[in-house]
Amino acid sequence: MGSAATPAVINSIAGGNDFVAAYPSNGINKDVKSVFYVLEDSPIKSIADIAGKTISVNTLGAHLDYTVREALHGIGLPPDAAKLVVVPGPQLEQTLRSHQVDIAGLGYWQATFAGQLVSNGGVRGVFNDTDVLGEIVGGFVVLRRDFIAANPDAARNFVEQSARASDWSRQNPDETRKLLADVLNRRGENGELARYWTGFGLREKAAVTDRDVDFWVNILERDGRLPKGKLKAADILYRPGETKTN
Repeated sequence: MGSAATPAVINSIAGGNDFVAAYPSNGINKDVKSVFYVLEDSPIKSIADIAGKTISVNTLGAHLDYTVREALHGIGLPPDAAKLVVVPGPQLEQTLRSHQVDIAGLGYWQATFAGQLVSNGGVRGVFNDTDVLGEIVGGFVVLRRDFIAANPDAARNFVEQSARASDWSRQNPDETRKLLADVLNRRGENGELARYWTGFGLREKAAVTDRDVDFWVNILERDGRLPKGKLKAADILYRPGETKTN
């Protein structure tokens, strides 16, 4: 079992790893989104202004990285027109306020950090990933294909129960925040930040569509990172009951 943003999953499978996207771990919608923040007095007002600027992201080659690339592409700029630097979540606010970066990208999975940043004031969002990508799954938990073939019932049960948990979290946000606070406290982190959690951003029953994968396949093909026609959603998405081994 593993987990990564959708572009990373596609790249890994294209590189020869024989696993499938079993279950969407997170996504974006009108309520759950990644926001790119600047200081209130920043001259940066729109996506067109991010060219030549330094943007913090949690990791290279994943969701925030590709959101920036696609945002730049949408206004006719090359994907490397902005400089991306990796900054750990707990340091995002500090690096923005100390002018070490021009823009801080806070992923939808970092809502606790984003909530604290906004609460402390003096910042504003320039754009978010739903502006660029629309509603879409952000990443997947993956399973090895040979594990699924050898343990079809276990694989199906894992996916079905994960979907139940996703639905429960959406239907019971306050109780979920309490659980998240407990997890953070047991990690030695600040459980108070759980109040900023906005959700996993998944559809009912954690449903996926071909677009959740094909959107990124098309971008990777366009950028020359994936041979055209090598992969499509049907090759990557796990369907309960699947037993094929190649």
